[in-house]
Amino acid sequence: KIYLMADLFNVFNTATMIQRYDRDHGTYYIYADPALNSFSATRDFDPYAILNPRLLRFGVRFTF
Repeated sequence: KIYLMADLFNVFNTATMIQRYDRDHGTYYIYADPALNSFSATRDFDPYAILNPRLLRFGVRFTF
């Protein structure tokens, strides 16, 4: 048998998020001089991967 398939993803071109960065609030560094104290910026829970717009996939499956 031969199966023909077609799939359509993200038809309306919405920003479908696939993956996010981990939830990490960064590190606060404390020094002897308070003017040098700093907070390391992170990518806290920002989008990492977004689905591409309007994907069309064709496939063929063979069974014996």
